[in-house]
Amino acid sequence: MSTEVIQVANDLKTGIEGLVSDFKSMKQAQESEYKRLTDAVAELQRASQLHMEPASKGMQVSDGTKAMIGYLRTGNAPEIQYDQNGIKSATVSNPPNGGYFALPDFQARVIERMYNLSPMRQICEVITVNGNIAMLPYEVSPPQGTWVGETQKRPDPSDAKIGIAQIPVNEYVVKTSISNTLLEDSNLIGIEDYLTNAASNAIDRDIGDAFVSGDGHNKPLGLYADPRLETINTGAASAVTVDCLYEALASVPNDALRNARWTMSMATFIQFVKEFGKDSTYVNMPMSESIPARILGYPVTFINAPAVAAGNIIATFGDHRNAYKIVQRLGLQYQRDPYTGADDNMVITRFRTRVGGQMVMPESVVGIKVGA
Repeated sequence: MSTEVIQVANDLKTGIEGLVSDFKSMKQAQESEYKRLTDAVAELQRASQLHMEPASKGMQVSDGTKAMIGYLRTGNAPEIQYDQNGIKSATVSNPPNGGYFALPDFQARVIERMYNLSPMRQICEVITVNGNIAMLPYEVSPPQGTWVGETQKRPDPSDAKIGIAQIPVNEYVVKTSISNTLLEDSNLIGIEDYLTNAASNAIDRDIGDAFVSGDGHNKPLGLYADPRLETINTGAASAVTVDCLYEALASVPNDALRNARWTMSMATFIQFVKEFGKDSTYVNMPMSESIPARILGYPVTFINAPAVAAGNIIATFGDHRNAYKIVQRLGLQYQRDPYTGADDNMVITRFRTRVGGQMVMPESVVGIKVGA
């Protein structure tokens, strides 16, 4: 092999070794840079969780990164930065231009509020009707008989007297709107389903309250607001007493005791418990859903009844299914309207239902009114 060939081979070997050395140096530099960036990200995450500024010594964290952490922690945006030519800089430290690309962990659901409900539908009779006024016949007085002797003249016929209760069917509506843009871009899970459920729950709450305290104007006449409801006083000007509960038991027909219950708010129930004493055998605190609250052996249904105050009817006792009738013309109807608000980029949803309610047999229940 000639000297020239050997020299070329040696030069080629030297060149390859130099390339390998350069590649190793570049790889080592990249690994060092990757480790520095990884450590910096870990420090940022730890500082964000602890709501602290990250330590900058040895980490070489940029001013933009520090500004981003400060914005996420306090919500205070830094002043807009300009370069020497008066041009705004689109950096992470300038939220109006460029913005922050580190987003918080947004939970894509809505935590709904909780409300007190008046479950009148569960304790009263619900009747489905097909008109705008429900005509319910009810017994005013039964046929009257008499005892007679063997040859005594029999009395004239005594017919039963029937009355007609007229319960108007009222309409309740809820109307909501939401933009198409929000429907398309929102990352909330089922935002339209949430609006539907929220409207439905609002209807349940308001209608349930109307069955309790509605004034009868374009709405049901509530049990507690009906002037025909007979009441007994608590015996105190602005408080509850135990004696009124015993009087309530004696104020309804014996037939009503078979399906009788109390209705009142939880706050009122607690007042009666205090009067009896928490260890009394006459009251039973609700220990679970399967063990309902009881007073004098009869279950208690918690509704949005008026609070304990002078002149308020705070509770009722009796057979509510026989006393109060709820009529249902239509269930909840839902209409999605993308056209009416189309020019404003809005989708309108409408909810409606038609119901009515009224006391038919006042003698089946009695109210407890605060008063001496």
